[in-house]
Amino acid sequence: MGVVGQVMGASSSAWRWLRREFALAVPLICGVCVPLAAQLPATALANANWGTGVEASLPAGADASNGVAVSDVSCASAGNCAAVGQYSDNSGNGNLQGLLLSESVGAWGAGVEATLPANATNANQDVVLDSVSCGSAGNCAAVGTYLDSSSGVPGLLLTESSGAWGAGVEASLPANASGPVVNLYSVSCASPGNCTAVGNYMAAWNLGLYQALVLGENAAPGRPESKRPCPPTPTLPPLNKLPACSRCRAPQRATAPRWATITTARIMTRVCC
Repeated sequence: MGVVGQVMGASSSAWRWLRREFALAVPLICGVCVPLAAQLPATALANANWGTGVEASLPAGADASNGVAVSDVSCASAGNCAAVGQYSDNSGNGNLQGLLLSESVGAWGAGVEATLPANATNANQDVVLDSVSCGSAGNCAAVGTYLDSSSGVPGLLLTESSGAWGAGVEASLPANASGPVVNLYSVSCASPGNCTAVGNYMAAWNLGLYQALVLGENAAPGRPESKRPCPPTPTLPPLNKLPACSRCRAPQRATAPRWATITTARIMTRVCC
């Protein structure tokens, strides 16, 4: 064996030794090598077992032969999760639809097709759902994109309330948007109906210039509530006979949460006399 062969042989042996030692190595914590099992409580080891996979039940009209993709999952609590993805329908139009899956008390329900805004195209549709987040069990939000009838790619916003997914809403863009060409990459919900989504949008079509986009969802949209003064009293009766101060009404709530650009979203505050 030549010098080169000896070097390569030595390198190969050293690499095999390193791989073996790495496979047997244990994490170094506080300068002391400790077996991995010793770092975990017995209960963690006992519960760190994944169950058998479950095939997702697709919506009626799905063409499973063309494949299904699930891109993201979020769990509000144990056994209460939501997942999103994409599947092909059997319309023959080459449509890719958004897939919404919900788990309740450990059981996954049948998949639901994402309902698109009215301006969505009926042919060669290509819905992409990239992210989902759950504020509580059965109350989630999902974001992605779809194709409209003008060959645009608007942002898609979906909200689940009490286990039922509502119709999708087109993302409202800043005034300098062109296209529209939007990407929504992630969403996070602090509580039901209070979520934030992020992505980007095309601001200059001819330059291919994209700008950052932030969208906020407010669970209690509507007009800001004004503070109304207490009814005036014409005279000053004794203190024990003063009329009770009337309280202002609570903010009017819409039937469903509303998404808005973060620059125009309003923060609602309950004000009382």
